[in-house]
Amino acid sequence: VNDPVIQEWIDFSCWTLTSRLAECARFVRSLNKEIVIEVNPHGLVGSNRAWEAGINHPDLMQYTNVIWTEDDNNPRWENGVAIGKFRHFKLGRTTHNFIMTYCGTPNDFAENLALNRTIGFLGTEIPSGVAKQYLDFWQEYKELYTDAEGAEKVAVLRSYPSMAYNNLETQIAVNMAEQVLQQRQIPFDIIFDQQLGQLSKYSVIVLADQESLSDESVSALKNFVKEGGGIVMTGNTGKYDRWRRLRKESLTEDMQPDANPLLKTNAAKPALPISFNYGKGRVIYLSELKKPEGDIKLGMESVWMMPENANELESSVYWAAGKKLPLEVKAPEWVGVSHDTQATREVIHLFNYRNAPNVGPITLEFNGTVKKAWAVSPDFETRKEISFTKEGSSTVIRISDLAVYEIIVLEK
Repeated sequence: VNDPVIQEWIDFSCWTLTSRLAECARFVRSLNKEIVIEVNPHGLVGSNRAWEAGINHPDLMQYTNVIWTEDDNNPRWENGVAIGKFRHFKLGRTTHNFIMTYCGTPNDFAENLALNRTIGFLGTEIPSGVAKQYLDFWQEYKELYTDAEGAEKVAVLRSYPSMAYNNLETQIAVNMAEQVLQQRQIPFDIIFDQQLGQLSKYSVIVLADQESLSDESVSALKNFVKEGGGIVMTGNTGKYDRWRRLRKESLTEDMQPDANPLLKTNAAKPALPISFNYGKGRVIYLSELKKPEGDIKLGMESVWMMPENANELESSVYWAAGKKLPLEVKAPEWVGVSHDTQATREVIHLFNYRNAPNVGPITLEFNGTVKKAWAVSPDFETRKEISFTKEGSSTVIRISDLAVYEIIVLEK
Protein backbone atom coordinates (compact mmCIF):
# COMPACT_ATOMS: atom_id res chain seq x y z
CA VAL A 1 0.00 0.00 0.00
CA ASN A 2 2.04 2.94 -1.31
CA ASP A 3 -0.69 5.53 -1.85
CA PRO A 4 -0.55 7.96 1.13
CA VAL A 5 -4.30 8.54 0.91
CA ILE A 6 -5.00 4.82 1.34
CA GLN A 7 -2.43 4.64 4.15
CA GLU A 8 -4.25 7.48 5.89
CA TRP A 9 -7.55 5.67 5.35
CA ILE A 10 -6.18 2.53 7.06
CA ASP A 11 -4.88 4.62 9.96
CA PHE A 12 -8.18 6.49 10.21
CA SER A 13 -10.16 3.24 10.24
CA CYS A 14 -8.07 1.88 13.11
CA TRP A 15 -8.20 5.18 15.00
CA THR A 16 -11.98 5.44 14.64
CA LEU A 17 -12.65 1.98 16.02
CA THR A 18 -10.16 2.37 18.88
CA SER A 19 -11.46 5.84 19.79
CA ARG A 20 -15.06 4.66 19.96
CA LEU A 21 -14.07 1.69 22.11
CA ALA A 22 -12.07 4.02 24.40
CA GLU A 23 -15.12 6.29 24.72
CA CYS A 24 -17.33 3.34 25.70
CA ALA A 25 -14.70 1.97 28.09
CA ARG A 26 -14.27 5.28 29.92
CA PHE A 27 -18.03 5.63 30.29
CA VAL A 28 -18.77 2.17 31.68
CA ARG A 29 -15.75 2.26 34.02
CA SER A 30 -16.97 5.59 35.37
CA LEU A 31 -20.07 3.67 36.47
CA ASN A 32 -18.22 0.60 37.78
CA LYS A 33 -14.44 0.39 38.08
CA GLU A 34 -14.61 -3.39 38.47
CA ILE A 35 -16.27 -4.02 35.12
CA VAL A 36 -14.56 -6.34 32.62
CA ILE A 37 -14.62 -5.18 29.02
CA GLU A 38 -14.66 -7.81 26.28
CA VAL A 39 -14.87 -7.36 22.52
CA ASN A 40 -14.72 -9.73 19.59
CA PRO A 41 -12.10 -8.55 17.04
CA HIS A 42 -10.62 -12.03 16.55
CA GLY A 43 -6.89 -12.49 17.07
CA LEU A 44 -3.82 -12.68 14.85
CA VAL A 45 -5.40 -14.74 12.11
CA GLY A 46 -2.56 -14.36 9.61
CA SER A 47 -3.76 -11.45 7.48
CA ASN A 48 -3.78 -7.65 7.49
CA ARG A 49 -6.51 -6.89 10.01
CA ALA A 50 -5.83 -3.13 9.88
CA TRP A 51 -6.75 -3.10 6.18
CA GLU A 52 -9.56 -5.64 6.45
CA ALA A 53 -11.36 -4.40 9.54
CA GLY A 54 -9.71 -1.29 10.99
CA ILE A 55 -8.23 -3.36 13.81
CA ASN A 56 -4.84 -2.57 15.33
CA HIS A 57 -4.80 -5.04 18.19
CA PRO A 58 -2.26 -3.41 20.56
CA ASP A 59 -4.10 -0.07 20.38
CA LEU A 60 -7.54 -1.60 20.71
CA MET A 61 -6.57 -3.86 23.60
CA GLN A 62 -5.46 -0.96 25.80
CA TYR A 63 -9.13 -0.66 26.68
CA THR A 64 -10.16 -4.30 27.05
CA ASN A 65 -9.58 -7.10 29.53
CA VAL A 66 -10.70 -9.95 27.28
CA ILE A 67 -11.06 -10.50 23.55
CA TRP A 68 -12.79 -13.29 21.68
CA THR A 69 -11.47 -15.01 18.60
CA GLU A 70 -13.61 -17.46 16.66
CA ASP A 71 -11.18 -18.76 14.04
CA ASP A 72 -10.80 -22.47 13.34
CA ASN A 73 -7.15 -22.84 14.35
CA ASN A 74 -7.91 -25.47 16.95
CA PRO A 75 -4.72 -27.27 18.06
CA ARG A 76 -3.72 -30.04 15.69
CA TRP A 77 -0.80 -31.44 13.69
CA GLU A 78 -1.44 -31.21 9.95
CA ASN A 79 0.95 -31.72 7.03
CA GLY A 80 4.02 -31.08 9.13
CA VAL A 81 2.62 -27.93 10.74
CA ALA A 82 1.51 -27.33 14.33
CA ILE A 83 -1.72 -25.41 13.93
CA GLY A 84 -3.00 -23.63 17.01
CA LYS A 85 -4.10 -20.41 18.65
CA PHE A 86 -0.70 -19.65 20.17
CA ARG A 87 -0.45 -16.31 18.33
CA HIS A 88 -3.65 -15.10 19.98
CA PHE A 89 -2.49 -16.12 23.44
CA LYS A 90 0.86 -14.39 22.96
CA LEU A 91 -0.99 -11.28 21.78
CA GLY A 92 -3.04 -11.45 24.97
CA ARG A 93 -0.03 -11.77 27.24
CA THR A 94 1.72 -8.79 25.62
CA THR A 95 -1.38 -6.59 25.93
CA HIS A 96 -2.41 -7.94 29.38
CA ASN A 97 -5.64 -9.43 28.08
CA PHE A 98 -7.14 -12.88 28.35
CA ILE A 99 -8.23 -14.60 25.15
CA MET A 100 -11.52 -16.45 24.87
CA THR A 101 -11.83 -19.31 22.39
CA TYR A 102 -14.12 -22.28 21.97
CA CYS A 103 -12.65 -25.31 23.73
CA GLY A 104 -13.85 -28.89 23.44
CA THR A 105 -10.89 -31.25 23.35
CA PRO A 106 -8.02 -31.87 25.79
CA ASN A 107 -5.64 -30.27 23.25
CA ASP A 108 -7.78 -27.10 23.20
CA PHE A 109 -7.63 -26.77 26.98
CA ALA A 110 -3.94 -27.70 27.10
CA GLU A 111 -2.82 -24.92 24.74
CA ASN A 112 -5.13 -22.51 26.55
CA LEU A 113 -3.74 -23.29 30.00
CA ALA A 114 -0.13 -23.30 28.84
CA LEU A 115 -0.23 -19.93 27.06
CA ASN A 116 -3.34 -18.12 28.32
CA ARG A 117 -2.76 -19.07 31.99
CA THR A 118 -6.47 -19.60 32.48
CA ILE A 119 -9.14 -22.15 31.73
CA GLY A 120 -10.90 -19.97 29.16
CA PHE A 121 -14.39 -20.61 27.84
CA LEU A 122 -16.20 -23.54 29.47
CA GLY A 123 -19.49 -23.30 27.61
CA THR A 124 -22.91 -22.24 28.84
CA GLU A 125 -23.77 -25.35 30.86
CA ILE A 126 -22.36 -26.76 34.09
CA PRO A 127 -18.92 -28.11 33.12
CA SER A 128 -18.66 -31.85 32.69
CA GLY A 129 -16.34 -34.33 31.03
CA VAL A 130 -13.07 -32.93 29.72
CA ALA A 131 -14.08 -29.36 30.61
CA LYS A 132 -14.54 -30.29 34.25
CA GLN A 133 -11.33 -32.34 34.24
CA TYR A 134 -9.28 -29.33 33.17
CA LEU A 135 -11.24 -26.89 35.34
CA ASP A 136 -10.56 -29.04 38.40
CA PHE A 137 -6.87 -29.23 37.47
CA TRP A 138 -6.61 -25.47 37.03
CA GLN A 139 -8.28 -24.82 40.37
CA GLU A 140 -6.06 -27.32 42.18
CA TYR A 141 -2.82 -25.86 40.79
CA LYS A 142 -3.87 -22.25 40.32
CA GLU A 143 -0.73 -21.02 42.12
CA LEU A 144 1.29 -22.16 39.10
CA TYR A 145 -0.65 -19.77 36.85
CA THR A 146 -0.64 -16.66 39.05
CA ASP A 147 2.14 -14.28 40.12
CA ALA A 148 4.13 -15.52 37.12
CA GLU A 149 6.14 -13.64 34.52
CA GLY A 150 6.96 -14.88 31.07
CA ALA A 151 10.59 -16.00 30.84
CA GLU A 152 10.81 -15.48 27.06
CA LYS A 153 14.05 -13.93 25.81
CA VAL A 154 13.11 -13.94 22.11
CA ALA A 155 10.48 -11.70 20.53
CA VAL A 156 8.96 -11.30 17.07
CA LEU A 157 8.21 -7.67 16.19
CA ARG A 158 5.02 -6.86 14.29
CA SER A 159 5.55 -3.18 13.44
CA TYR A 160 2.33 -1.39 12.53
CA PRO A 161 3.38 0.20 9.20
CA SER A 162 5.05 -3.01 8.02
CA MET A 163 1.96 -5.08 8.72
CA ALA A 164 -0.70 -2.50 7.79
CA TYR A 165 0.76 -1.36 4.46
CA ASN A 166 1.49 -4.77 2.95
CA ASN A 167 -1.17 -7.44 2.51
CA LEU A 168 1.13 -10.26 1.45
CA GLU A 169 4.91 -10.48 1.96
CA THR A 170 5.13 -9.19 5.53
CA GLN A 171 2.18 -11.30 6.65
CA ILE A 172 3.66 -14.49 5.21
CA ALA A 173 7.16 -13.83 6.56
CA VAL A 174 5.97 -13.08 10.10
CA ASN A 175 3.63 -16.07 10.10
CA MET A 176 6.48 -18.37 9.06
CA ALA A 177 8.95 -16.92 11.57
CA GLU A 178 6.49 -17.45 14.42
CA GLN A 179 5.81 -20.96 13.18
CA VAL A 180 9.51 -21.85 13.30
CA LEU A 181 9.94 -20.58 16.85
CA GLN A 182 6.83 -22.44 18.01
CA GLN A 183 7.74 -25.77 16.41
CA ARG A 184 11.39 -25.57 17.44
CA GLN A 185 10.37 -24.94 21.05
CA ILE A 186 11.99 -21.51 21.40
CA PRO A 187 9.79 -19.62 23.89
CA PHE A 188 8.96 -16.23 22.36
CA ASP A 189 6.77 -13.17 22.68
CA ILE A 190 4.94 -11.27 19.97
CA ILE A 191 5.55 -7.55 20.42
CA PHE A 192 4.48 -4.33 18.73
CA ASP A 193 5.71 -0.76 18.36
CA GLN A 194 4.36 -0.04 21.84
CA GLN A 195 6.96 -2.41 23.34
CA LEU A 196 10.03 -0.89 21.63
CA GLY A 197 10.90 0.88 24.87
CA GLN A 198 11.10 -2.48 26.65
CA LEU A 199 13.53 -4.34 24.41
CA SER A 200 16.14 -4.73 27.15
CA LYS A 201 14.20 -7.67 28.62
CA TYR A 202 14.99 -9.73 25.49
CA SER A 203 18.14 -11.29 24.06
CA VAL A 204 16.93 -11.53 20.44
CA ILE A 205 14.43 -9.62 18.30
CA VAL A 206 13.26 -11.30 15.09
CA LEU A 207 12.43 -8.87 12.27
CA ALA A 208 10.76 -10.94 9.57
CA ASP A 209 10.43 -8.63 6.55
CA GLN A 210 9.62 -5.68 8.81
CA GLU A 211 10.12 -3.40 5.86
CA SER A 212 8.54 -0.16 7.10
CA LEU A 213 10.13 1.11 10.31
CA SER A 214 9.83 4.59 11.76
CA ASP A 215 12.93 6.57 12.70
CA GLU A 216 12.06 5.96 16.35
CA SER A 217 11.85 2.20 15.76
CA VAL A 218 15.20 2.15 13.96
CA SER A 219 16.80 4.09 16.80
CA ALA A 220 15.37 1.75 19.45
CA LEU A 221 16.54 -1.35 17.58
CA LYS A 222 20.05 0.02 17.00
CA ASN A 223 20.38 0.98 20.68
CA PHE A 224 19.19 -2.48 21.68
CA VAL A 225 21.99 -4.11 19.68
CA LYS A 226 24.61 -1.60 20.80
CA GLU A 227 23.88 -2.60 24.38
CA GLY A 228 24.35 -6.31 23.67
CA GLY A 229 21.11 -7.50 22.11
CA GLY A 230 20.78 -9.62 18.99
CA ILE A 231 18.71 -9.08 15.86
CA VAL A 232 17.70 -11.54 13.15
CA MET A 233 16.57 -9.69 10.00
CA THR A 234 15.04 -11.11 6.85
CA GLY A 235 14.16 -9.79 3.42
CA ASN A 236 13.40 -6.08 3.13
CA THR A 237 13.58 -5.25 6.84
CA GLY A 238 14.14 -1.53 7.32
CA LYS A 239 14.06 -0.74 3.61
CA TYR A 240 11.29 1.85 4.02
CA ASP A 241 10.32 4.51 6.56
CA ARG A 242 7.08 4.74 8.51
CA TRP A 243 5.20 5.87 5.39
CA ARG A 244 6.76 3.21 3.16
CA ARG A 245 9.07 5.68 1.47
CA LEU A 246 12.37 4.21 0.31
CA ARG A 247 15.22 4.97 2.69
CA LYS A 248 18.63 6.02 1.37
CA GLU A 249 20.03 3.13 3.41
CA SER A 250 18.28 0.02 4.68
CA LEU A 251 18.64 -0.92 8.35
CA THR A 252 21.39 -3.43 7.54
CA GLU A 253 23.32 -0.87 5.46
CA ASP A 254 22.93 1.69 8.23
CA MET A 255 24.32 -0.69 10.83
CA GLN A 256 27.24 -1.86 8.69
CA PRO A 257 27.97 0.80 6.05
CA ASP A 258 31.58 -0.11 5.24
CA ALA A 259 31.34 -3.85 4.61
CA ASN A 260 29.36 -6.55 2.84
CA PRO A 261 28.41 -4.86 -0.45
CA LEU A 262 25.81 -7.61 -0.84
CA LEU A 263 23.72 -5.78 1.75
CA LYS A 264 23.39 -2.73 -0.48
CA THR A 265 19.82 -1.84 -1.45
CA ASN A 266 20.30 -2.47 -5.18
CA ALA A 267 22.46 -5.58 -4.81
CA ALA A 268 21.18 -9.07 -5.53
CA LYS A 269 20.06 -10.82 -2.37
CA PRO A 270 22.89 -12.89 -0.86
CA ALA A 271 22.37 -16.64 -0.85
CA LEU A 272 24.05 -17.13 2.52
CA PRO A 273 23.30 -15.44 5.85
CA ILE A 274 25.44 -12.40 6.60
CA SER A 275 26.38 -11.84 10.23
CA PHE A 276 28.26 -9.03 11.94
CA ASN A 277 28.79 -7.36 15.30
CA TYR A 278 27.32 -3.99 16.13
CA GLY A 279 28.39 -2.40 19.39
CA LYS A 280 28.16 -5.12 22.03
CA GLY A 281 25.54 -7.09 20.10
CA ARG A 282 25.08 -9.29 17.05
CA VAL A 283 23.14 -8.96 13.81
CA ILE A 284 22.40 -11.67 11.26
CA TYR A 285 20.63 -11.11 7.96
CA LEU A 286 18.78 -13.76 5.94
CA SER A 287 17.79 -12.78 2.42
CA GLU A 288 14.44 -14.54 2.76
CA LEU A 289 12.31 -17.08 4.52
CA LYS A 290 11.66 -19.50 1.68
CA LYS A 291 7.99 -20.29 1.13
CA PRO A 292 7.19 -23.92 0.36
CA GLU A 293 5.21 -24.73 -2.74
CA GLY A 294 1.46 -24.55 -2.49
CA ASP A 295 -1.38 -22.07 -2.31
CA ILE A 296 -1.11 -18.96 -0.15
CA LYS A 297 -4.25 -18.25 1.83
CA LEU A 298 -4.45 -15.56 4.50
CA GLY A 299 -7.29 -14.66 6.83
CA MET A 300 -9.72 -16.59 8.99
CA GLU A 301 -8.71 -19.72 7.09
CA SER A 302 -4.98 -19.02 6.75
CA VAL A 303 -2.76 -21.80 5.46
CA TRP A 304 0.08 -21.98 7.96
CA MET A 305 3.49 -23.16 6.79
CA MET A 306 7.07 -23.75 7.81
CA PRO A 307 9.72 -22.11 5.60
CA GLU A 308 12.08 -24.39 3.73
CA ASN A 309 15.02 -22.79 5.56
CA ALA A 310 13.57 -23.21 9.05
CA ASN A 311 16.89 -24.61 10.28
CA GLU A 312 18.63 -21.44 9.12
CA LEU A 313 16.28 -19.22 11.10
CA GLU A 314 16.52 -21.39 14.20
CA SER A 315 20.33 -21.40 14.21
CA SER A 316 20.35 -17.64 13.53
CA VAL A 317 18.31 -17.00 16.67
CA TYR A 318 20.72 -18.99 18.82
CA TRP A 319 23.73 -17.26 17.23
CA ALA A 320 22.25 -13.78 17.66
CA ALA A 321 21.62 -14.44 21.36
CA GLY A 322 25.36 -14.73 21.92
CA LYS A 323 24.72 -16.75 25.06
CA LYS A 324 22.58 -19.60 26.28
CA LEU A 325 18.87 -18.90 26.43
CA PRO A 326 17.16 -19.66 29.77
CA LEU A 327 15.50 -22.80 28.40
CA GLU A 328 16.52 -24.96 25.45
CA VAL A 329 14.27 -27.82 24.43
CA LYS A 330 14.78 -30.81 22.18
CA ALA A 331 11.50 -32.46 21.25
CA PRO A 332 9.37 -33.48 18.27
CA GLU A 333 7.97 -30.45 16.47
CA TRP A 334 4.43 -31.25 17.57
CA VAL A 335 5.37 -30.49 21.20
CA GLY A 336 4.59 -26.95 22.35
CA VAL A 337 6.36 -25.24 25.24
CA SER A 338 5.78 -22.21 27.44
CA HIS A 339 8.13 -20.96 30.16
CA ASP A 340 7.14 -18.81 33.13
CA THR A 341 9.17 -17.75 36.13
CA GLN A 342 8.05 -17.19 39.73
CA ALA A 343 9.92 -16.00 42.80
CA THR A 344 11.20 -19.44 43.81
CA ARG A 345 10.54 -21.65 40.80
CA GLU A 346 10.45 -22.02 37.05
CA VAL A 347 7.21 -23.29 35.52
CA ILE A 348 7.46 -25.07 32.15
CA HIS A 349 4.29 -26.05 30.29
CA LEU A 350 4.45 -28.85 27.71
CA PHE A 351 1.51 -29.61 25.42
CA ASN A 352 0.85 -31.87 22.46
CA TYR A 353 -0.42 -30.73 19.05
CA ARG A 354 -0.78 -34.30 17.81
CA ASN A 355 -3.91 -36.29 18.46
CA ALA A 356 -1.75 -39.16 19.67
CA PRO A 357 -0.63 -39.89 23.23
CA ASN A 358 2.84 -40.60 24.57
CA VAL A 359 4.93 -38.44 22.26
CA GLY A 360 8.58 -37.89 23.02
CA PRO A 361 11.32 -38.06 24.06
CA ILE A 362 11.77 -34.52 25.38
CA THR A 363 14.92 -32.96 26.82
CA LEU A 364 14.77 -29.72 28.81
CA GLU A 365 17.98 -27.82 29.49
CA PHE A 366 17.48 -25.05 32.03
CA ASN A 367 20.32 -22.57 32.36
CA GLY A 368 20.47 -22.51 36.15
CA THR A 369 20.57 -24.47 39.37
CA VAL A 370 17.60 -26.50 40.59
CA LYS A 371 16.97 -27.97 44.03
CA LYS A 372 14.00 -30.14 43.15
CA ALA A 373 11.81 -30.94 40.14
CA TRP A 374 8.26 -32.30 39.95
CA ALA A 375 5.42 -32.62 37.46
CA VAL A 376 1.63 -32.44 37.49
CA SER A 377 -0.87 -33.13 34.73
CA PRO A 378 -4.57 -33.76 34.12
CA ASP A 379 -3.33 -37.00 32.54
CA PHE A 380 -2.10 -38.52 35.81
CA GLU A 381 -3.54 -38.43 39.31
CA THR A 382 -0.74 -37.39 41.64
CA ARG A 383 2.30 -35.20 41.58
CA LYS A 384 5.45 -36.91 40.30
CA GLU A 385 8.99 -36.24 41.43
CA ILE A 386 11.39 -35.88 38.49
CA SER A 387 15.07 -36.70 38.39
CA PHE A 388 17.56 -34.32 36.76
CA THR A 389 21.26 -34.06 36.10
CA LYS A 390 23.67 -31.17 36.45
CA GLU A 391 25.69 -30.54 33.28
CA GLY A 392 27.98 -27.54 33.68
CA SER A 393 25.84 -24.51 34.54
CA SER A 394 22.69 -26.20 33.26
CA THR A 395 20.09 -28.52 34.73
CA VAL A 396 18.97 -31.23 32.31
CA ILE A 397 15.64 -33.07 32.55
CA ARG A 398 14.71 -35.94 30.27
CA ILE A 399 11.07 -36.88 29.79
CA SER A 400 10.28 -40.14 28.04
CA ASP A 401 6.79 -39.25 26.86
CA LEU A 402 4.02 -36.68 26.97
CA ALA A 403 0.31 -37.42 26.76
CA VAL A 404 -1.54 -34.12 26.23
CA TYR A 405 -0.46 -31.58 28.85
CA GLU A 406 2.10 -31.53 31.63
CA ILE A 407 3.65 -28.88 33.87
CA ILE A 408 7.28 -29.26 34.93
CA VAL A 409 8.10 -27.27 38.08
CA LEU A 410 11.72 -26.49 38.91
CA GLU A 411 12.26 -25.41 42.52
CA LYS A 412 15.23 -23.01 42.76
